[in-house]
Amino acid sequence: MIFNHYLHLEDFLYLLVSLRRRGMPSFLHLFICAFFAASVAQQKCAPGWTSGPDSCYFLMDKHGAFTDGPSHFFSQGFCQDEYSHLAEITSKEENDFLKSWLTAAINDSTEGVWVSGEDIRAVNDWSWSYSDQKMVFSDWADNPGTSGECLSMSPKFGFSWVPDDCDKRNNMKYICEQEICKQPMECFQGSCYTLHCSLHKAKLTEMYNWDDDFFSLDDGDASPAQIFCPQGSLAQIESKEENEFIMKFLSKSEDFVQTVWTAGYDEDGKWKWQGTNQAITGFTNWAPKDMFYHRYHDEGCIALSREDNWAWKDLDCDLSYPVLCEEPDPSSSG
Repeated sequence: MIFNHYLHLEDFLYLLVSLRRRGMPSFLHLFICAFFAASVAQQKCAPGWTSGPDSCYFLMDKHGAFTDGPSHFFSQGFCQDEYSHLAEITSKEENDFLKSWLTAAINDSTEGVWVSGEDIRAVNDWSWSYSDQKMVFSDWADNPGTSGECLSMSPKFGFSWVPDDCDKRNNMKYICEQEICKQPMECFQGSCYTLHCSLHKAKLTEMYNWDDDFFSLDDGDASPAQIFCPQGSLAQIESKEENEFIMKFLSKSEDFVQTVWTAGYDEDGKWKWQGTNQAITGFTNWAPKDMFYHRYHDEGCIALSREDNWAWKDLDCDLSYPVLCEEPDPSSSG
């Protein structure tokens, strides 16, 4: 199970303390701690995904109805089905990592690999299709002999970049990317908070089964919410003090974290916290432009927005954002 280090952390700490009390040598104690820390770090990526400098990557060959591979457009959609997006390469470090990884992973193909770049607005005005950010770093192949408005990494040129036909298929693979939130857990008044971006940005409509219990699916499989928050639930903000703590906590997050889901949702015009199903009747912190709008929006969900200093936003539950988890502080129990 993803994030399964959370599930066994207390057992591990108990074992470690017991062994130390029984005379475990200091060097062995430090070695085990370092090994455990490394294993936790490696588990930031879902099983089967590869950990890179700042993200997790998966080389996809899921073709759906396309026997010869999906076009650039459909590749983006298949990545989003996996809570990710086509890779966006923003630094030499990331590019060098992907080139080495692809060289080791692909040895039987002359076809390129889709990433997120596109040039559809104006000639030679390349940007990343998912984030809509202009390209800053680039690694174009010399005289590739190809043309097109979408970006692929070509094995013919050591996986340097080439412009390619967006509708090209030809057994094309594609790289899906999931950002990693590196921010450590912080605790406040009996609760601990974590920010999860791996598995990428979750859609709350898929995290909730609106007709059944929280964190459940009809077929009994684990929902994305169970994977994100295995020891708790999405955060419920119930006081000004808690809200101010969370604002400071989120302000330390990476720049790509702009909007974050909480447990709040609108059911038949009544705002509630999922999990406890309690009505939101006390503290609120709506953004000014949502102060009145949220009263009339049907079936919305509450997100926190960096643009509004982490005030509450009433947004469509089908949008995809990182999630803020809350779980009991183990140090305050007993």
